[in-house]
Amino acid sequence: MLLIFGIDSKEKRLIEQNILCSACGKYGRLEIFVVYSFFSIFFIPIFKWNRRYYARSSCCNTVYAVKKEAGRGIEKGEYTSLRPEDLEILSKASGRRTCSVCGFIAEDESFLFCPKCGAGLY
Repeated sequence: MLLIFGIDSKEKRLIEQNILCSACGKYGRLEIFVVYSFFSIFFIPIFKWNRRYYARSSCCNTVYAVKKEAGRGIEKGEYTSLRPEDLEILSKASGRRTCSVCGFIAEDESFLFCPKCGAGLY
């Protein structure tokens, strides 16, 4: 008898919300996602564990840890947005700006516009 099983991890995007970033002070989007491990038999997930909730800002790529209660509420559809007290900064961005149109990474903070496509850097 052949038995195929495995353990893996997965990242699932939950929602996005507009914010005023506490790390850089600019307007941007906060992408909330869950990371979890799961056990599968014949490529069918059987159970999940080690759920962790994170948020990443689009303006400066700062990563936040989301409180477990707030993350579960968003995942179940009970909450539609996060409050600032639900977030804890894990890693601050490096001051680099990323163009939202072409993806160019501007190392210099003095750039107001993307040198590649001309779009505004926020």
